Amino acid sequence: KFVVGDQGWWALLKYELIVTLFGWIPGALGLTLRYLFFPFLFKKVGKKVIFGQGMNIRYPHKISIGDQVIFDDDVFLDAKGATNTGIQIGSKIYIGQNTIIQTKNGDIVLEDGVNIGYQCVLSSTNLLKIGARTFIAAFCLVMSGGEHYVNVPHMAGRSLPLEIGEDCWIAAKVTVFQDCHIGNHSVVG
Repeated sequence: KFVVGDQGWWALLKYELIVTLFGWIPGALGLTLRYLFFPFLFKKVGKKVIFGQGMNIRYPHKISIGDQVIFDDDVFLDAKGATNTGIQIGSKIYIGQNTIIQTKNGDIVLEDGVNIGYQCVLSSTNLLKIGARTFIAAFCLVMSGGEHYVNVPHMAGRSLPLEIGEDCWIAAKVTVFQDCHIGNHSVVG
């Protein structure tokens, strides 16, 4: 349940076989085997998608991937949630090494041409949308939701959306939190 949700034993067995057999293999052989077998894990996978070595994938049935997407090594994709749509990744996208893209009952939408640098974290408990051709440099933290009231015993808080427009550049080590709208053609440093 932790990895594939309520999809049943067949989904868990399929996930475990594919990831165990092909997820760790380095080089061109590994890339080829993941290219052939990883699409069976996801809700939708377009053409010419490259899956790097050591990817960690949770709730793959809630992840849609467009054409010509490149996932570098050790990318973490987690679309968990009971009522969310999950993660929608457009076409011609690059996601850098050690990047985490996770939902906690929220949604993430990456439009066509987005470039995510290495060791970034994109997290959503509401809606996180990144516009077409936006570049997010290394070590960035981008979060929709996640505000907590520390004076409340159960730490409840608000969960608000976050939208970054088209053709933006978010420079290295930038942190962007919920309830923010960054307009088209913006540079944030």
